[in-house]
Amino acid sequence: MTATMTLSSASVNGWDRFTSAVLTVEQESIFVGPSLVRSPDPSWTFTDAQGHFHAANTMDGDDPWPTIREVFGADDDDDPWLTAVGWECKLCSAEVEPAWVTKTTGNQHIPGRKSWEVELVSLEPHPDLHVMVSFRGTAGVMEVFGTGHLKGLGRNMTRLDGNPEYHYTVYGNGPLAQRSAT
Repeated sequence: MTATMTLSSASVNGWDRFTSAVLTVEQESIFVGPSLVRSPDPSWTFTDAQGHFHAANTMDGDDPWPTIREVFGADDDDDPWLTAVGWECKLCSAEVEPAWVTKTTGNQHIPGRKSWEVELVSLEPHPDLHVMVSFRGTAGVMEVFGTGHLKGLGRNMTRLDGNPEYHYTVYGNGPLAQRSAT
C-alpha cells in the first residue's frame, strides 16, 4: 500500500526554504495464508455436580470462560515445566470440559516493512547534500519527523521565469514518527 501526501511545510536540519514537499509512505503486505482460529463454542453450557452453571461469554471479550479456570500441572514425572492439563470450576474445582469451535480464517495479510521518502523543491541550493539529516514536516494538524539521507541533483531545472529550481529527496532510514502539530 502506498500513500502520498502534500506537506504544508518542511525542513531539513532546520532549513525550511522549500516551495514544495510531497511525502510518500509505502507499507509492504506479507501474505501469511489461511490459519485456524479456536474460540469458545457459544452454544456450550454445563452445570457441575454442585449446581454451578458454566457457559461461554459471548458478549464481553475479556474472559471467554468467566466461571472456570485452566489447570496447570506436569505432563509426566520427567518434565519440570507445567503445562495446561484441563479446566475446573472456579468455585468448587469440579472438572469441566469446555467446548471449542475451530474456524479457518481464509487468506490473510499482515503489515510488513514500512519505508518513506520526501520529494522537496526549493529555489535555493541546500547546503547539505548526500548526508544524514533530520526531517520535519506538517500537513494540517499532523506533524511528521524522522531521519534520512538527503540526495539532490543540485540545479536541475530552470523555471519559466529563468530562475533555477532545485529538487531533493530525503530517503527515510528509520521510522517516520508523527504527532499532533497543535
